[in-house]
Amino acid sequence: MKWINDYLSMMRKNVLTAFCVLMIQYLPAQQYYNDSATVSGAAEFAKLYYNQKRGNQSSIYNGLLHHSYPSYMEGNAYFLIDSFQRGTVIYEDIFYENILMNYDVVTDQLVVIANQTSMPLSLFSPRVKEFSFSGLNFFYEDEKNDIVTSLPKGYYQELVKGRATAICKTTKIILESIKDNKVHYEFEQHKRYYILKDSSSYLIKNKKDLLGILKDQKKGIQEFMRTKKLKFRKNKEKTIAAVTEFYNSRSEKKS
Repeated sequence: MKWINDYLSMMRKNVLTAFCVLMIQYLPAQQYYNDSATVSGAAEFAKLYYNQKRGNQSSIYNGLLHHSYPSYMEGNAYFLIDSFQRGTVIYEDIFYENILMNYDVVTDQLVVIANQTSMPLSLFSPRVKEFSFSGLNFFYEDEKNDIVTSLPKGYYQELVKGRATAICKTTKIILESIKDNKVHYEFEQHKRYYILKDSSSYLIKNKKDLLGILKDQKKGIQEFMRTKKLKFRKNKEKTIAAVTEFYNSRSEKKS
């Protein structure tokens, strides 16, 4: 029995030693990230340099393999087009730039191309804080976020930012139907618009909703819409973005 106890004791020491070695390697990097949040300039450059040197081993290239959709499906599953665009990502609070990416709207996931391997990877959405490409900005909203209430979790496109922020949630579903005795698949897109104001979110379904949320500038907005010939039913997104931007500019002048 003594030899068994000696063996177990030796194994505990080896495990403890290995754990200590791992912690020594881990702690400097962890401390670096914690400290980098409070500094700028040289520290920010050092962080960017460090991430670039990590290359394909960067944590951003850690996701599930993304499988493309069959070519016989009509339309596409992505936000714009099937091809990947270069953009920026804040992943696990680390900023990355010049990343090849595309936004899969069906699964609500950001897909990135891993360096060297050229493999498309779907990132775990809650770890992505923001991303942008082709002049479009997106952020991830978590239901646990106390800043904005009553907003379902997922990615949202930021249309206008300010005292009132206009955002859009785009979803796509795959429709299945029978055409000419064959199964037909196509992507159907839906959009929902919100105004974020005073730490709350408001769904915008019609012109009345928009004017009601921004009621402190209602008369000015109505005149602005007439002057610019903005028709809510004709172009919801353009109208919501233009009105929100106008509202913010008027609010800034009053403050």
